[in-house]
Amino acid sequence: MQASLATVRDAFRSRLRTSRRLVQRIHRVSRLPGAAADAQRRALYRHLLAVTHQTVQTVRQAQRVRTALQTLQTLQTLQTLQTLQGALPSAGTPTPPSAVRRLTTRLAVQFDRFLPLVAQTIHQAQRRVLEGQAVPSGEQVLSLFEPHTRVVQRGKTKVAVEFGRQVIFDEVEGGIVTRFHVLADDESEAHQALPAIQHQRAVVGHPPSLVTGDRRLPAKGLEEAAQRLGVRHVVIPWTGNLSAARRAVEQDRGWRRRSRWRSRWRAGIEGRLHSLRRD
Repeated sequence: MQASLATVRDAFRSRLRTSRRLVQRIHRVSRLPGAAADAQRRALYRHLLAVTHQTVQTVRQAQRVRTALQTLQTLQTLQTLQTLQGALPSAGTPTPPSAVRRLTTRLAVQFDRFLPLVAQTIHQAQRRVLEGQAVPSGEQVLSLFEPHTRVVQRGKTKVAVEFGRQVIFDEVEGGIVTRFHVLADDESEAHQALPAIQHQRAVVGHPPSLVTGDRRLPAKGLEEAAQRLGVRHVVIPWTGNLSAARRAVEQDRGWRRRSRWRSRWRAGIEGRLHSLRRD
């Protein structure tokens, strides 16, 4: 017990600055092409994993210290009870304050929660980066603090995947957000236009006259279903190879004139999304 307590002064060494610098260097190197950049990235990952392993060992040392302190506190409590009964002389050591006990209990809960995740993350990085193995999605830890994080594939050229969750926002004229919906793992944004129109009818009592959105929203039969609900115009460009009939629709003068509303909407919604994400 004394050996464990002797190391309490060095039990909480922070390696946050070193980890941050390594992550920044890994991010910069990951953008570079070539085998040399890949070798440098692996070396940086090895250094980061070593630092993380040291941090885990520090936390385990802190757990041992806390266990020793709890044992010592229990012995002191028993000794105090025996002193009151006249069996032993008082040791004269004060009991730790309740605030300290609450703090150590809260730290113990966090240690028990995060240590298994960190160990799984270390194993995952070793397999994926150093050994070049593919880690199944069910075994991946994407975030220690936000377990709802998912891998999002949006088809961007420079960014193969992103991390987070996809959220659908419905916005009406004037920049008012009337609905938001977090997509589940088995949901696609391509089927969210009709729920948005139905929600609009339920809120204001009538459908919108014009519906626009991102290119990933169109689904088969969307325009016909929207018109049956009372929508006059659906201005959402299609993706992929367009048929001659669809190309004629999107090149029509009226469709292009109404598409200016889409350009204005996109210019405004990006700022509002940034504000919502920040707040």
